[in-house]
Amino acid sequence: MEIKEDLLHYIWKYRLFRLPLLDMDDLPVELVDPGQHNRDSGPDFFNARIRSGKILWAGNVEIHRKASEWYQHGHHLDPAFDNVILHVVLDPDCQVSNSRGREIRTLKIEIEPGIRLRYELLMDNPRYIPCWRDLHLLDQGRMSMWLERLLLERLEERAARIKAGLDRCAGDWEEVLFISMARAFGQKTNADPFEMLARTVSLKQIRKHCPDLISKEAILFGQAGMLAGSGKPGNSAGQTDRDAYPANNDYYNELCQRYHFLQSKLRLQPNDGFLWKFLRLRPVNFPTIRISQFAWLIENYPDLFELLMDQQDPVAFVIKMDIRASEYWTSHYRFHRRSPPRQKSMGRSHLYGLLINAILPVLFTAHQFRGKPGCAPDIPGIMTRIPPEDNRIIRIWKSLGREVPDGFSSQALLQLTNKYCKSRRCLSCYARSQTTGSV
Repeated sequence: MEIKEDLLHYIWKYRLFRLPLLDMDDLPVELVDPGQHNRDSGPDFFNARIRSGKILWAGNVEIHRKASEWYQHGHHLDPAFDNVILHVVLDPDCQVSNSRGREIRTLKIEIEPGIRLRYELLMDNPRYIPCWRDLHLLDQGRMSMWLERLLLERLEERAARIKAGLDRCAGDWEEVLFISMARAFGQKTNADPFEMLARTVSLKQIRKHCPDLISKEAILFGQAGMLAGSGKPGNSAGQTDRDAYPANNDYYNELCQRYHFLQSKLRLQPNDGFLWKFLRLRPVNFPTIRISQFAWLIENYPDLFELLMDQQDPVAFVIKMDIRASEYWTSHYRFHRRSPPRQKSMGRSHLYGLLINAILPVLFTAHQFRGKPGCAPDIPGIMTRIPPEDNRIIRIWKSLGREVPDGFSSQALLQLTNKYCKSRRCLSCYARSQTTGSV
């Protein structure tokens, strides 16, 4: 099986290669510091340090499966790679040089057989979650404690982000909830564009300058870059070059007219429409539908934060919320394209998603911040009353025989998968340290 470059990055970062390290002249190389892993453009590791003889070298490291990939990727023409001090490869099929003509020292790396075998077993099974077999080392009591700790850890991470957002929002909890809800409306696929949208125009501005639903839709669609003259709408917003701005669409034209007035008045800078993703989404989850529903939420649930803080049972309140798209979207999923009539109301599963991903974390953090942790909602208890999420990771766990009866279990397993399994951290050791205080 072909080794992927990501695995080589992992092996280099955690020093899981065979020793000794020898370059192509059979000279020994000592790895002092693997450097900082770079996931963006440029060399794979910055500020690495290696020792060769009595000389300590400091610079960048590039990693490939074959040395010739250096030329295939055009690194020999890119000055950004001139500070590479070591080229780490599985197959040194050629010598390489940088844009200045200087030869780059090449090191052949060898993978331990056990690591290669483990990698092949993982990659050969697309349904496999790394480390899931390690869970049998824990008895049921320890596993329950571990899952509860994972849920609280997930909540604490979200609380830290919410507190950071509170500083950016000058202590305005309504604004914090507004941004948190926006991200949850985008779900996983459009979470980032939705959050970016919520940061381009404040809830205070919307309330002050948008007195009705269509004005709220106008400012949100405009800031999303989905209207004529607002950013770059493009095909991602459901338009084509030929019919992007038809003159016979009263609703669309009204949105444009209102938005251009608001944009000029408030000096708004919209996002670009191409940021939004439609591919592989069910039409009811298209960002056009979700933005209209978000406008409906703002219109029909003013002062939502204080309203939620006063609820004895936030679950019962949230699942009764009526969130729907406006009338135009009854016969559309995208601008200018008609579809069979269907009311676009937010279903119960998505309401539960808002509760889990936005509302409960904000309420929990707000009670803590206000010095009333005893009044905070019982998150683990509430999660046991919420159905589990239906996503790829949870479906895999179920296929592996793991029961996922509620939101408590699904949230804990998502944290387990994303924070521990995927990074190959030792589950059994970490669980023992959390439940007994020792490793």
